Amino acid sequence: KSDRLKWWWEKGRKMQSGLDVKRLQSNDPRAKQISVMKNKGKASGSSKVSESERIYLEVLYPFETSLPPKWLFFNKNHVAGRVLDEIASDAKIKNENNKPGARKLVLVDLKSGDLIPLSTVLRTLVSDSDIIMLDYEDSYLDNKNSKG
Repeated sequence: KSDRLKWWWEKGRKMQSGLDVKRLQSNDPRAKQISVMKNKGKASGSSKVSESERIYLEVLYPFETSLPPKWLFFNKNHVAGRVLDEIASDAKIKNENNKPGARKLVLVDLKSGDLIPLSTVLRTLVSDSDIIMLDYEDSYLDNKNSKG
């Protein structure tokens, strides 16, 4: 589906990831619901987020970090920029988005392959069991430009 997912896959992560590509490609709401139910127990996130406010996502990390995908939950009413901060913190990836000239982190929606606008509320962008990727902006743009 997404060139970004294909790129990630081609880099050799297929065997260690356990990423469910069929789920990514499926539009079946029941399959998504089953995936969330299976992964709720292993998802991590802030205990301050009530069950009713949670959204569960599978997060991929920049290839160069060699981190495996991880299920995380977030407050669905937070903006994507805050979620980016939480993901980077959880993975111990240095986030210097506030420093001029520093390497910027971005979030990518793997269904569309597009960047997720960081000022938009999360629940309007993704739904339970979606797969997002934390990536460096330069890596994302290099890959996107090489595909088209």
